This record gives sequence, structure tokens and C-alpha cells, in this order.
Amino acid sequence: MNDVKKNEQAPLERVVTRLVNPIGFVLAALTFLFVPCIATSAGSGHPELSWIADEGFTCWNIATEANAFPVAVRILPIALLVALVVGASTALAPSPQKRSFAAAITATFSGGLLLVTGLWASKSLDILGYEFLPMPPTMPPAEVAEFFDRLGIRVGVSLGFWLGLTALGVIIALNVHLVLRRRRRPATAVR
Repeated sequence: MNDVKKNEQAPLERVVTRLVNPIGFVLAALTFLFVPCIATSAGSGHPELSWIADEGFTCWNIATEANAFPVAVRILPIALLVALVVGASTALAPSPQKRSFAAAITATFSGGLLLVTGLWASKSLDILGYEFLPMPPTMPPAEVAEFFDRLGIRVGVSLGFWLGLTALGVIIALNVHLVLRRRRRPATAVR
């Protein structure tokens, strides 16, 4: 009976550790590179000008735009990309136990980095305020300040952040399930 359970587990472990984990980490990396994880919107109080500017930043933009983000924030996405590459390479570990344990740890670390990156980057953009908008050239400086004071600027996490966090959460859940399932020992029959 134990052999039957072991043979049922093996395909699931193989599929998760050799296929799902690398694909999940690669999808999280593609999301990281191409889907905005921070969004800024600026709107005025007038109904006809409800949204006058929208801008999105991918994690790669956060890492490479020196003017918009402080150096400490720009280092985090690079560390996140390295962690995602390491996570994809967990499929090369020799045993399924090591693969799922390493993937769970790496996905947890990557999720933490993504969380800190997204929140810290959105907070730093919130602190920088309206610097992503061009200054109107025809307005005197006093009117420009009043205009931007009335302007509603929102900064927050966007679709890329949630997609990346979801992909890493699925990887964590699957691999923790495999690790815990392996640790349970079946009770021996009493004779």
C-alpha cells in the first residue's frame, strides 16, 4: 500500500518541482520586467479633466530610473530578479525534496522582496509627489504650486505587483504542501 501512495506522489512531485516551479518563477520574472507594478495617477477637480496623467512603472523601471527613485529602492528590484532566477534554477536540484524545499524558501524570499519593493517604491513616489508631471511653462511659479496643490495624485501598487505576488504564492503553497506531505509518516499497522 505504501508503494502505491509513493507512486501516486512521484508524478505530482515531478510535475511541480520540474515544471510548475520554473514556469512560475519565469512568469513572475516576465511580470517583473514588463507589467507595471507601481501606478501613478493625477487628476484635477474638474469633471472634464478627471484624469490628466497616468504613468506605470515596472520593477525594471524602478531599478533603472535614477531620477524617480532613491538608490536604496533601485537596488531591491535587482535583488528580486536574481532571486527569481535562482528560484527557476531550483529545478536542477538532484532530489524532489530538495527542489520543493528550495523553491518554497526562494519563493518566500522573492515574495518578501516584491512586497518591500512595491510598497517602498510607491511610498517614495508618494513622497516625491508630482515630479513625474511636466511643469506647465506658461504659469508663474506661484500658480504652478497652487495648481499642483489642487491636483489629486494617487500612487499605489498595480497589476504587475499582484500578478507576481500571486504566482509566488502559488509556488509557495504547492511546495509547502509537498514538503509537509512528505514529512507525514503513515501509521504502522498494529499486529
